[in-house]
This record gives sequence, structure tokens and C-alpha cells, in this order.
Amino acid sequence: MDLELQDYRCQKVEELEKIVGFMSFPFSHDMSLEFRLLNYVDPYGKTVFNHLQMDDLLHDLTLVKENYKDVPDLEFLERAGEMAMKCKEGRGNLYLTFFGD
Repeated sequence: MDLELQDYRCQKVEELEKIVGFMSFPFSHDMSLEFRLLNYVDPYGKTVFNHLQMDDLLHDLTLVKENYKDVPDLEFLERAGEMAMKCKEGRGNLYLTFFGD
């Protein structure tokens, strides 16, 4: 799973290196938690979120951190949250894009 912060022309502004198996971790299919967006990330394709969706994505990242202590890469969650904040502050000029494995 790769994560990129992109501008409105789909040009890469920032990226996170490949995280193997991130979306195959059990939280991605855990219906006991009320995910707003993470359950829509395609583990094999491209998923794009805009600035209006960042509060929901930040909510989901917090749920993962609080409920799954064995997440493959906690640093990924931290950096993803930072990128989501940048996207939110970009007000329509930035997008957060997940690229599946």
C-alpha cells in the first residue's frame, strides 16, 4: 500500500513508502468499529479522498491506533494522519490517494 498527497493535477507532493499488508490487517474488515472511510480503500486499486473527507479519515486512523496495538507500522498511521491534515488544510487543491498492492 502506497499513500500519496497529490495536487489537483495529480502531481505528487508527498508520499509514504510501501507498507506491505497494511489493508489486509484485520481492522480493514472489522465491522465492530465504525469506520467512515478506511473500509472503502481498495487494497488492489487506487482510492482518492478529498479535503472534505479528511475529518472522517482522521477519525478512522485514530480508531485503528486505539484498537489495534499490533498494526504492522504505527509510523505509517502517524504520517498518514499528518498528510491528511495537510490535505484538509489544502482546501480543494490537494488529494490523498491510496495505491493498493
